Amino acid sequence: MEIFWQIIKILFPIFSFIILGYLLKLGGILQSTTARQINKMIFWVTLPLFIFYSVYQNGIVPFRYSSLEIFILIAIGIEFFLGFFLVLFAEHENKKKGVLLQAFVHGDFLSLGLPILTAFTAVLVPDMNKAFIFTVTLLFYLLSILALALFRGAHPNFLQVVKEIFTNPLILAMIAGFIFLHFKLAVPAYLIDSIKTAGNLSVPLICIMLGVCFNFSDAASYF
Repeated sequence: MEIFWQIIKILFPIFSFIILGYLLKLGGILQSTTARQINKMIFWVTLPLFIFYSVYQNGIVPFRYSSLEIFILIAIGIEFFLGFFLVLFAEHENKKKGVLLQAFVHGDFLSLGLPILTAFTAVLVPDMNKAFIFTVTLLFYLLSILALALFRGAHPNFLQVVKEIFTNPLILAMIAGFIFLHFKLAVPAYLIDSIKTAGNLSVPLICIMLGVCFNFSDAASYF
């Protein structure tokens, strides 16, 4: 029972924001059109700032992974390929295939998976090294972009996929963070604090917008 309550405590903030978003929609305070605009702001502003801050502030350590970390990376790759073949047979519309595959592979392992794993096992999971955190985050984003690009048209365009990867604001933010870190380009304290504050808005906003965009009536069409 103690483990159950630990899991509830971990998941409650996420679901509370989703419920808040749904209630805001019911109350007419936020609408779907507003949510689309805010989603653009998250994608182009707050999430890139969050990623830049994480890379710039935390730095990296040598790429030496534990057996658990290697297992996780391999599992993510296997998950992507399983999801790819699953959506090929389970869904007929290309647009829905890409979204399904992205959702299938892009788990929130670092902020949800590790705490839940710790709660289930009642044993403290060893701290993941920073290089692994950046690797798994980058892998999630790359696979998500690839998932959407693969099913955008009748036939995947390799050059288009590469272009989308390297013009994605999240990837660009990560690259910028590494550049600032590698060349020791100092960002003023007051500016980095602003970047951190704006970046930390990402998760609450994402969850609230998820609640705003949710419709029970759509469930049947996505069965």
